[in-house]
Amino acid sequence: RRFTPRECARLMGFPERFELGTLVGDYVEPGQELNMWFRSRYRMLGNAVCPPIIAALAGAVLAQCPGMESECDWNAIGRSAAVQLAV
Repeated sequence: RRFTPRECARLMGFPERFELGTLVGDYVEPGQELNMWFRSRYRMLGNAVCPPIIAALAGAVLAQCPGMESECDWNAIGRSAAVQLAV
């Protein structure tokens, strides 16, 4: 079977609170067929960047930036944020 958009979002590391949008009527956006909704969500997730990876990279980049030397361990902060996003 094909993964649902929610399963794809989980595999990418998006938190459960991440909203994928709504379906037709009560569940779908007006004018969209169900297949178009799924197609647009797969495309959105396919073009997305994994939040935990970005958090870890941002911490590593900030750790190397001049003027960012403070009491903060940016690598640890980035890793911690990545783990929190992934859980």
